[in-house]
Amino acid sequence: MGTGIKISGEIVGLLDGMWGEEYRVLDLDRKEAQSASSAPFLVLPLGFLLSLAILSLGVFSLNSGLGERTEAETALKQAEEKYRSIFENAVEGIFQTTPEGK
Repeated sequence: MGTGIKISGEIVGLLDGMWGEEYRVLDLDRKEAQSASSAPFLVLPLGFLLSLAILSLGVFSLNSGLGERTEAETALKQAEEKYRSIFENAVEGIFQTTPEGK
């Protein structure tokens, strides 16, 4: 009978050790899950800031070309008005040639 109690005690000790190891592994898994779940909260703001920077760069590049385009349109409009004025107010005939004389 003493041997059965001794074996039962050893079994209980082994089971307690298994439970302790299981709780340790579960605690490690919990800590890993917590650190993994906090990663998106770090990546999300960084992604937002990167997207905002790219968008700002795109808007800036579009606006920088816009000024040049409006200047070119204004110059073209002025040249067209000048040509139209000369053509409409000419008393004599007008002809146009190339530098080669054609």
